[in-house]
Amino acid sequence: MKNPPLDWEQFYNDTWKPWKWDTDRGESIAKFCPYGEPGDTLWVRETFSHNGLSSMNGGQLFYKANEQYGKYTGIIWKPSIHMPRAAARIFLRITDIRIERLNDISEEDAIAEGIAIEDDGHMCWHYGYKDFRFILPEESFESLWESISGKDSWESNPWVWVISFEKINQASVDPLLLSQGDA
Repeated sequence: MKNPPLDWEQFYNDTWKPWKWDTDRGESIAKFCPYGEPGDTLWVRETFSHNGLSSMNGGQLFYKANEQYGKYTGIIWKPSIHMPRAAARIFLRITDIRIERLNDISEEDAIAEGIAIEDDGHMCWHYGYKDFRFILPEESFESLWESISGKDSWESNPWVWVISFEKINQASVDPLLLSQGDA
């Protein structure tokens, strides 16, 4: 049986708390989303490098995702986890949050997660076999999940946060957010 749709309850302090009745276990799940709430701005961390100077002091930042820099082997890249907020170039505004069981992922959401689909759209990448197969996008996402979280992790069917967002340009980001420390 599919889980019932998510309801939202707004509290007196204007924070959003999703709640959902879990009929499988007969309990109510009520949690704050650790990633924010609709309207919040997120910043995306990327693998990066700089020319030895702080970007705040006139240094230039390089992003591995850029085609022109990503292929160079002489650049010393810093992992995305160490990227300061001030170096971010991609910002996202949360538009919707819901909670659902992992196995309830839709075809549309599996594609939005970035699974690889062949150009003709008939085959999806199987992350276990490492080639294209005639499988559904949801099955491709399942193989991706298990390649990251371990064999049979799909079967545990945990609750997951589903966060929708829109990309916003840096000019529309609150300057206070840009000046804050790394949070």
